Amino acid sequence: MKKIVIILGIGLFLLNCTNNKPLPNGYDLLERENKTGVMPAVTLKPTHMARYWKTPITGGYTTLLLGQSMEVQASILLQCRNLIKIDTTQTLVSATLKLYGAWLFGEDSLMAVDMHRVNVSWDENSVLFADVADGYDADPVAHAEFTFHKDGWVDLPINNIEFMQEWISDSYKSDLTINGLLLKSTNNSTAEFVSADASANPAYIEILTENVDGNNDTTKAFLSHDATLLKFMTSEEENVLQEFPQSLRVGNASGYSSLIKFDVSAIPAQATIHRALLKFYIDEESSLTKTDASMFISAARIGGDSLWQPTTIEIDSSTMPAYDEASSVNETFAFDGATSAQAVSRIVQDWVSREETPNYGFLIMPRYPGEDFQEIALKTGATDSLFSPTLEITYSLPPSHRFAN
Repeated sequence: MKKIVIILGIGLFLLNCTNNKPLPNGYDLLERENKTGVMPAVTLKPTHMARYWKTPITGGYTTLLLGQSMEVQASILLQCRNLIKIDTTQTLVSATLKLYGAWLFGEDSLMAVDMHRVNVSWDENSVLFADVADGYDADPVAHAEFTFHKDGWVDLPINNIEFMQEWISDSYKSDLTINGLLLKSTNNSTAEFVSADASANPAYIEILTENVDGNNDTTKAFLSHDATLLKFMTSEEENVLQEFPQSLRVGNASGYSSLIKFDVSAIPAQATIHRALLKFYIDEESSLTKTDASMFISAARIGGDSLWQPTTIEIDSSTMPAYDEASSVNETFAFDGATSAQAVSRIVQDWVSREETPNYGFLIMPRYPGEDFQEIALKTGATDSLFSPTLEITYSLPPSHRFAN
């Protein structure tokens, strides 16, 4: 028995000698109450808001706009160098401008149009209404009335045969005296058509001629150039900043863009931004979007202009803008898609963490200015702070070392 007790004692002694405590690891050096680092979400309201408008350049779009909507008057400018295909030895019977209907805004499908001879040259890629405002005949060369057909062709007869003969003959000259037609709506209808730049259903002029045998020949003279000319009927001056307005506007036809800034300085520089949600309330009565589509809006980081001068403002090209869709039938609009929320989060992350990236705010602008009549008005909370835009930020802080202090 005595031997057994001695053996057990030796065993316990050896066991105690080999049971060393492990060295502390990195996890034990961290404050246990700060393992996750996730902080409560912060909701910020704007410190500065403004808006301005600039006439969009529309050449090259696959759409043509005609009519008036929400203070914007749209005309169609077109040229047809392909009239040179017409044989001038044949007798001109008729000419019809053929447009494919894309969208009707409103309920009145009966449209009336005056066609004016254009006497000044123009560049499709840069032309604005001001460039031809004094360069077309006040008296129309033709007038047409037609019924709009969505997803169908509409005919605009050019019944002035004498003018068409002159236009066809002029197309053979190197120096043109007829630089196309300007189409102006004479009633309240507003519509969108397919332009000559579209791959399907491009606009053209159908020419019917009679040859020497008494037979008719039909020629399709596709438009060589076309553009929408937009004239904004408002008391607000172009490229003039309107600060703290009743609403922020973003318009394809009006050319409105808006600016908004949030103070993110309270968020520590070492924070990791997990999500930054930029959210607005929509002023439905002042907005217009298509019933089967939405308007694309972008939010870009403003770079190099803390004064927000409309003529010199630029977006920071080093960061991708956020893009999302807005509809006038919804109460709110947010950059909440997976890609758009990520883009906003990256912008906020740079403001927080990079001293070389100053916070000049967001430029909220149409992604396709001049494409159609769609417009979104966003509430600023001027009359009710509950409807103010917000930037909700979720972030985390790195775990702190227990010997940091």
